[in-house]
Amino acid sequence: MSSLTTEAARADAQVALDPEQSAAIQHGDGPLLVVAGAGTGKTTVIARRIAHLVTSGRARPSEILALTFNDKAAAEMQERVDLMVPYGYADVRVATFHAFGEEVLSGHGLEIGIAPGSAVLDATAQALFLAERIAQLPLDRYAPLSDPTRYLHQLAAYFNRAKDEPWKPEELEERAASRLDDPDSAVRDQAERDLELARAYGAYNQMLWQAGFLDFGDLLALTHRL
Repeated sequence: MSSLTTEAARADAQVALDPEQSAAIQHGDGPLLVVAGAGTGKTTVIARRIAHLVTSGRARPSEILALTFNDKAAAEMQERVDLMVPYGYADVRVATFHAFGEEVLSGHGLEIGIAPGSAVLDATAQALFLAERIAQLPLDRYAPLSDPTRYLHQLAAYFNRAKDEPWKPEELEERAASRLDDPDSAVRDQAERDLELARAYGAYNQMLWQAGFLDFGDLLALTHRL
């Protein structure tokens, strides 16, 4: 931890709080949602709430999990918490959503059929994985013979979106199949396209996991399923 970062964190710990921030920090039982714009002190509130939970005896550090979206924010949160809680109590778990998901799946993924130590593909590796196996996916409209990889990026985006929701392949198939008999030809056409994508999504997952890989969407969707 740099001295500059440490001093900034210490200074932040001394910042005066407004009534709403204080209420959020000292909130009792049940969920709490804090909504505020950038630079308004959300990180400060969360860090101080963690410290309050520890120092007030409401929770042990090992019972607290704080998740954020990127490594920089996680490191900043960890620094602030370490400075605010008493010495010897700095084992609050602070991580990104994806890092936490990867940790959970590494230890317990076998319970849902995911092999321990599965490698995580980034966007480039995912595109290469799809390109090499595009002929194995049950695709017609989205893999034309003249240019099989034409819709490669759109397929990856669809799969990623499905996992972000998260949607299971069978749910998407059922939803599409329910519209195949619609009297509107445009609706039927879209339903056929959606059904093709849903089946490809299921096949992609099976190939991915059998090969010992996960993608970034899996780190959240599979952790949620587990």
